[in-house]
Order: sequence, then structure tokens, then C-alpha cells
Amino acid sequence: MNVKVFIYVLFICPLLVMAQSPDKSHRYTPAVRAVFKTMPSVVSVSSITYSVNEKGFISSRKDREIKHLPVVERKEKVLGSGVIFDRSGLILTNEHVIREAEFIRVKTYNGDVYTAHVVYKNIQDDLAILKIRHKEELNLPPITFAFPGDIFLAETVLTIGNPLGLTFSVSEGILSSNRRRLEMDNKVIFDDLLQTSIKVNPGNSGGPLINLAGEMIGMMTASQTKASGIGFAIPVARLEKTLIRWYSPENLLKAQLSFIVETKFASHKGSAVIKELNDAGSNGLKKGLVITRVNDQEIHTALDFYRYIS
Repeated sequence: MNVKVFIYVLFICPLLVMAQSPDKSHRYTPAVRAVFKTMPSVVSVSSITYSVNEKGFISSRKDREIKHLPVVERKEKVLGSGVIFDRSGLILTNEHVIREAEFIRVKTYNGDVYTAHVVYKNIQDDLAILKIRHKEELNLPPITFAFPGDIFLAETVLTIGNPLGLTFSVSEGILSSNRRRLEMDNKVIFDDLLQTSIKVNPGNSGGPLINLAGEMIGMMTASQTKASGIGFAIPVARLEKTLIRWYSPENLLKAQLSFIVETKFASHKGSAVIKELNDAGSNGLKKGLVITRVNDQEIHTALDFYRYIS
């Protein structure tokens, strides 16, 4: 009798273990992995306004400080999204997201909340850089940028954003086209936008458009209001140019570099190449020279180079 019971339990136990621990590996798709990689680098961007009064009017922060008016109401509104691109707390977003903001607050996926202020604007390209205000040194996870031009039509793309205030929402689509034109008042604003089947709702602007490797290929910025399933993103090449202007010695160090570096992408590989020389005697440097390393730091893009020397 004991032997029979022992044999019965021996055969049934593996079934219980399998029932309690089902194999979920088939659900851990490339899309899931890409979102897990990117989500910590995405933030929601909100504005806070104050109603102040003795006479029931809305005052700006500046007016409130001058007149010493009491605060009677505080309102917060999710304006859009942004991406962390530097561990020190630098965030890239659309300029139109923060254009009317008086007081900016950002929130990370893990729930940390920070105040931030605008440190750089590129109105022409609709881009802005925010800096988190924080007394202690930060170590936030920066997003990974794809190489400029490293895209495939019809490849699966995803975006993470805050549509209609629904924070950290994920949407999936495909890359429909590139080099789309955006005109406003009969003027061409962009001629290089990425087109995706993901619609950009209010709150999505400033969020990343990523590939299945979890690399940012663009920033969600506009949609076609007369049709569904048509969204537009600023390509990473244009994002890189704005970040290079920010990291440039001319901006941060008030010094001039004797050459200009750009990113070249060929054969599925990126490189930082000297585009032109500002000084004829640039210590033997030549146009077209590939920069692979600065000190012990490997360099793959122009952004890598300018970020390191800053």
C-alpha cells in the first residue's frame, strides 16, 4: 500500500509544479523587451498654475511674488512626454509642450517627481531641453538613440507617452514612410518627418518612437487630424543636431572647437567623422577623419563625441 501511494505522488508532483509555474517565455516578445528597456527613460511633463486672489484673478508666478498674493488654488495639467538623455537629469521634449508652462514638473515611471526648468530651446525644430532641479547628484537612465538613418519601412515601432493624461501608455504600429513634409501657413516647417501608423494624441508629444531594439528613432510630435492612424515623429538625426548644439563647447564652455563632427551611417554601422575644419592649422586633422576613441571612451556618433568632451 505504501509503495503504491509513493508512486502516485511521484507522478503527480511534476504536474503540480508545471501548473504553478507556466512557461511565459513566449510572451516575452521583442516588443516587450523594447518597452522594458525604454520605459525608465521616459517621463511625463506637467505644468502647474496657481489661482491667486483677493479679486478672483489668475496671476503669474512673477506677479504673485511681487504682490505677495496668497495661493487659493493649484492646478496641474499633463502637457506631454519627454525622454531622459543624460544621467544628470537632462530631458528632451517638444518645445510646444512647454511653451505656455509657468512651472514644470516631471514624473518618472517609478514614481519619482521632480521640478524642472527650460535650459535650451530650438523653436525652429520644435525641441526643448529641460533640467531637473535637484540638490543631490542624479543617476537617471538615459535613452538609447538609434543611428541616424537606421530605419526600415514597415518595421514595427512603438511609442510610450501620456495620451490624454493616461501616463506611460504604450502604442504599437509600423514605420509607414520617411521624409514627410509638414507645412504651416504655406511654409515648410519640416521635410524629413517619420510617418507612423501610431496616432499622436494630446500628451503623446515629446515621447519616443522606438524600434524593437529599444532604440529611439524619433520623437512623436504631430498627427494628421483628418485621418486616423497617421502620426509624425522628428527623426533622430534632427534630435542629434539639437543635442550637439547643447553639448558644444561654444554653448557649455564658451570656447570654440577647431572642427565640426557629424555622424555617418553605412553598412549598419555608425561613426563620428570630421565634417569640416574651422581652422586651417588643426593639428594635422583632416576632413573625413573617423574618430573612434577619445582617451578611453569609445566613440560611435557625433553625439558621443560632443557629450564626452563637454
